[in-house]
Amino acid sequence: MEFLVGKNLRNGGPNTDNLEEAMALLQHHDGVSGTEKQHVANDYAERLAVGSAEVSLIAEHIPMKLFVCKRTDSWLLQVGNSLSVTVHDN
Repeated sequence: MEFLVGKNLRNGGPNTDNLEEAMALLQHHDGVSGTEKQHVANDYAERLAVGSAEVSLIAEHIPMKLFVCKRTDSWLLQVGNSLSVTVHDN
């Protein structure tokens, strides 16, 4: 995501680091099995909220266009000038 927003946001601005760390922690420890204590679950939730809020700030600056073709049941997502994703629904 940082690549798509350009240098202005990358230099000291929001990034995906907090969300990556929260996801790694949650998947590695007892968050997956659900055996954590309530205060630990609260900490996981707070970490995920902080990370996802920061990623949302980045996403607001990514130029995206979504095109839908009903005739072929396909979707084209164009992100900036560098990435296009086509999804076909069969």
